[in-house]
Amino acid sequence: MGKLTVKQIKVLDVIKKYIAKYGYSPSIREICKEINLSSSASAYKYVNVLESKGYIKKDENKKIKLLVPNEYENNFTEIFFLDSSMSLKFPKDMIDDNNLVLFKSICNFENILKGDILIIKRYAKVNENDLVLLDDFSISHYKNKDNFIGKVIMLYRKI
Repeated sequence: MGKLTVKQIKVLDVIKKYIAKYGYSPSIREICKEINLSSSASAYKYVNVLESKGYIKKDENKKIKLLVPNEYENNFTEIFFLDSSMSLKFPKDMIDDNNLVLFKSICNFENILKGDILIIKRYAKVNENDLVLLDDFSISHYKNKDNFIGKVIMLYRKI
């Protein structure tokens, strides 16, 4: 299966959630509505790309009927938040590491804003001035004697 863009992942998630909720696939117009597309041609393009990459299959009897294969689930890694049982799924080709945790930032620090989701690598080798999550859940540049939970390797911000 090929790599997906952010928009393709959104379309795939819309399809999956819709099928889980209603038991059948969404129409192209419903996909457009969910991801704020004004053109159904764009939605068709995303659907066709997802099919060509092997993430979905079109039903031969109905043009718009979509089926999400079970292999879809195997293409994602689930990462849990440090301080709860909640998790997020990320594409394996983007993140494939067992020592990762998520942390929702509780304050602003340089380019990190309160509410940003930080991806933290535990047990990571850190260098002086790397961004780290400290034991008191604050974010700082690493200094020689800091007790830290892990190194900040990525940031997710909802726009």
